[in-house]
Amino acid sequence: MTGKKMLVLLLILLGVLAYIFLYEIPKSKEKETADLLLKGIKEEQIQRIEITKGDRRVSLLNKNYKPEVTFGKEDKEKDSVSKNSVWELGNKAGAVLDTSLVQSLSTALLDLKLDTAIPKDELDSDLGVYGLQNPEMTIKIAYAKGELDLRLGKKNDYVFKRYFQVSGKEGVYLISDSLFTAADKNELDFRKKNLVSFSDFEVKKLNVSKGSLKLVFEKQGDEGWRIVDPIQATGSSEKISALLREVRDYKAEDFIDFLQNEADSVLKQNRLDLPDLSVRIERAEGADVVQLLASEVQDLADASKKTTVFRVDQLPFLGKINRSVISRISMNPIDYREKKLFSYGSDVIKKAEIERAGQEKLVLELEKEDWKLGSEKADQAFVQQFYKNLSDLAAISFADEAQSKNFGFDTPTLKITLWTNKFESDEKPTPISLVVGAETENGYYAFAKDPKEVFVISKEALKNISPSRETLLPVKTEPTVTVSVSPN
Repeated sequence: MTGKKMLVLLLILLGVLAYIFLYEIPKSKEKETADLLLKGIKEEQIQRIEITKGDRRVSLLNKNYKPEVTFGKEDKEKDSVSKNSVWELGNKAGAVLDTSLVQSLSTALLDLKLDTAIPKDELDSDLGVYGLQNPEMTIKIAYAKGELDLRLGKKNDYVFKRYFQVSGKEGVYLISDSLFTAADKNELDFRKKNLVSFSDFEVKKLNVSKGSLKLVFEKQGDEGWRIVDPIQATGSSEKISALLREVRDYKAEDFIDFLQNEADSVLKQNRLDLPDLSVRIERAEGADVVQLLASEVQDLADASKKTTVFRVDQLPFLGKINRSVISRISMNPIDYREKKLFSYGSDVIKKAEIERAGQEKLVLELEKEDWKLGSEKADQAFVQQFYKNLSDLAAISFADEAQSKNFGFDTPTLKITLWTNKFESDEKPTPISLVVGAETENGYYAFAKDPKEVFVISKEALKNISPSRETLLPVKTEPTVTVSVSPN
């Protein structure tokens, strides 16, 4: 093919591409939005939505209403639902709504297309045929360009669409049922039920009170949680996360709304002036404190039942749970103590010293990829099992550190010291120790790192972490002796 022909083909190709990008694609996008009822409108430009179905009426007000909204270059009309929308109930100022449900309704309205109209020559004069004489639902919208009345009738089960009319337009349309589904909710449905909102990672301090009982937890950087009141002890991240989850799971099933000047009397009436449970969550610097107050009151319909009433922060309403849930939060500090107090990753251990009462000290050191016991090569599989047993070591109970008792740590039954490189950048290995003291009824007293945190390990656990020199070395097999017998 000559260069001239190549040039001609290239020009033709460029012309086709220009036609597609400059004409066909814009035309296709224009066609996609041509039938939108609220073409060119963003969620911020919708001021009010009123939904009526039978005797049920729901009014939603947009607190971020802006009559004029400029579409930026990056904006797309299909993305016209605001990520920061704030809606409230028209008759209950301050009620917190479920953002996802309100945005589903906004999306259904902004995506509503009038692309299927019933032909005039087929249209029945009796609107009752379509369920539009007394519509199943009406929706009134106040927005930047005025007001619209939407009438939703019967659902046509053959085409899976619903009959629809809108003020200002003649005729009857068939529309997707998504609008009816999104709007078919009462006030309670639209309200947010999970009112306690926080992430575990941002919590720095947690205070829990029940009457005279009090628990205080503090997060201490990379070392995790610490119980600081009523005892000083290492906290279990797993147990404290479960406690935070219990707080976050306070989910309202109903609400008690009140005006600001009624707050004191409503709180007293529901026993929240002296709550059964008080939770205060302090978060990272700059974040608001989260507070939960909860009490149990008698069910008005059934005196034998209890209802939990709670308030989050200073919200102008109370949440109700139709059962007793406060007892699910334990106030025993022992329940939140860390039982695995000698936990680490076996891959960071560089050296181990094992000292048993009346026995020689055993020293394990990692040389390249092999463990050595003194100058001898150790049984690699057994050494790894030994470290696993150490890592799995857990308390079966805790000693009362306040009692004046000799736990036997001056003459320990067993002492294990590990040197670890927690980070590759560590120049010197960090030693951590486990000391096992005297025998008690159920096992042996022990501590790791902090001698003030005394716990009890089982006798079986002690056996699993007390290897002898013989068990740490490979089993030696006797060489096979071959006896040859010469024939006579």
